[in-house]
Amino acid sequence: AHPQHRCPLIQLRAVRRPDKGTVLLKNKVPVPGQVGLVFQQPETQLFAQTLSEDILFGPKNLGMDEGKNGDQLVDEVLAAVGLSPRRFKDRSPFSLSGGEARRAAIATTLALKTDFLLLDEPTAGLDARGKVFIYELLQSLLAKGRGIAITTHDPEFFASLATGRVELIRPDSKKPETGEKKSYKDEREKVGSVDTVDTKQYKDGTKRNESGRVASERNNKEEGDLGEVEL
Repeated sequence: AHPQHRCPLIQLRAVRRPDKGTVLLKNKVPVPGQVGLVFQQPETQLFAQTLSEDILFGPKNLGMDEGKNGDQLVDEVLAAVGLSPRRFKDRSPFSLSGGEARRAAIATTLALKTDFLLLDEPTAGLDARGKVFIYELLQSLLAKGRGIAITTHDPEFFASLATGRVELIRPDSKKPETGEKKSYKDEREKVGSVDTVDTKQYKDGTKRNESGRVASERNNKEEGDLGEVEL
């Protein structure tokens, strides 16, 4: 579906009220803090002077206890999206690369600890490694019971993650171009080993994969080291 039709649809689940009818989640009208929305363009979601301020904005406005213990929450969600808290928590969101900004936008939504997470084109503009990291992050959240809905022009990539699929096609729309579409498995084989979901945070502060190898600083700060954090 065209972005102008997809975006309002997913926003109905998070920030907009329908003109008619009722939007229900678990057979109830959603309440503030139950649904989190990650925009397609992270620069429209990030606005504060530092990432820490951006991450804590939502929790503080919702009166969450986590908003009072800000440093711990900031460290948790930044680590979860593969951004080193030490390097990024005081960075301006406007100094980030495109891939870093996308992860930061997801971190601000994870900080809300919502039951449902809605993402609009979460892999747009990312290379294979970035796409694989996003996939495995969402896979981890699903395993923890988080509800997730994704709008995408790349359904083949997320096919193995989805439990349901809806296609929106206008009757007068042109037939979509048929280019090479790669699945998660294809992209995962291309990038090789990535320290993401299979890492754990140890008490001494190091992160190790399942074989016990200490995860490299390069992976921690750039490629995404998804530690065992409660989100």
